[in-house]
Amino acid sequence: MALNWVTNRPGVTSTLVGVETAAQLDEQIAALDLQLTPAEELELNRLYTPSDVINDHNVNRIPRMVRPPPAAQEEVNA
Repeated sequence: MALNWVTNRPGVTSTLVGVETAAQLDEQIAALDLQLTPAEELELNRLYTPSDVINDHNVNRIPRMVRPPPAAQEEVNA
């Protein structure tokens, strides 16, 4: 599921996977054909926190929070 979601993100043109067996490679390839439901995509997008490869290791960084679902965001913005 994760590989499929990442591959379908805007701007992603390839992914790197690590496998030790042919069976693991087959599983990774099969993941590309998985169809996520709109509810699954919404939940994965809600939980996703972009990472800054350099600044995420800074002890003084601003902590990130899980975003509320879009309906709750509309209420906050109203």
